[in-house]
Amino acid sequence: MRIAFFFIALQAFEFILTLFRPDLILSLEPWTATPLNARFIASLYLATGIDVLLCGLGRNFLQIRIVLIGTGVATGFIFILTLYRLYFYPGEVPKLPGTWLVINALDPVLMAFDVWYFRGEKPLQAPPPRASNPLSWLWIAQTIILGVVGPLMLLLPSVVVPVWPWRVTAPLIQLYGAFFLARAIVAGLSISEWRWEGVRAPVIMLMSLGIAVVLISFNSTGSNLR
Repeated sequence: MRIAFFFIALQAFEFILTLFRPDLILSLEPWTATPLNARFIASLYLATGIDVLLCGLGRNFLQIRIVLIGTGVATGFIFILTLYRLYFYPGEVPKLPGTWLVINALDPVLMAFDVWYFRGEKPLQAPPPRASNPLSWLWIAQTIILGVVGPLMLLLPSVVVPVWPWRVTAPLIQLYGAFFLARAIVAGLSISEWRWEGVRAPVIMLMSLGIAVVLISFNSTGSNLR
């Protein structure tokens, strides 16, 4: 199972290069992106790669449960989104993104299998009476915000594109929406998780995403923004 985690993390880390060479983004995903969008995509995959890498280093199901579900949801929606746009918008991408499709079809299957395998091998212990998460309000806020914004981006990209803080296209908004929806599910699963061990990976993922977004924002120019 660890090999599968490291394999998926390696796929995500391939996007790191586009933080410095955004012109290479089309070699990794099918849609044209401006430098700022390319770097934002790289930030999303960098955070995901760190998350999955932590899964590979995890010692039990508790440490990887939330990450597995979140990553599986993200890649599953990306796979469906790609098929949708290929069918309804022929010619939108220069060529069939075969590798992209295979990876995003395979990843959710691996994630689902891992959830089934680890839950059967190492079931979680029931929490003690009155156990609670002192920061559950933060997770609730993220769940509500991302749970509203993510589906809106996926289903009504034309509504989101005009209000997005920088220039972006509909397919990229939907791509971001898949990640945002997955993050909403991660936050929702973290609300009742009172053990630091169970939310450590999601916290590190969100922290690394925030840092990366701040850094690329400093590197952006006025021409990238509205």
